Amino acid sequence: MTMGNASNIRTIFVQEKPSADLGTVINEQLEELSGIADIEIIDIKFTSFSDEDGVGWHAALIIYKGSGNE
Repeated sequence: MTMGNASNIRTIFVQEKPSADLGTVINEQLEELSGIADIEIIDIKFTSFSDEDGVGWHAALIIYKGSGNE
């Protein structure tokens, strides 16, 4: 059995902005990543939370495997 190289696994936390919903922010981040290196998306974990004013926000953790050059 061959094991992968965990040193090439990376994560990025992204959060929606007042000017952009979470889907837009994720797409922008993925475009930026793909311009830097050859990547493979492993998973995207989503979460929601409220700030101190009770406003709900959405966020995601992008888990990806890079070529090792990013």
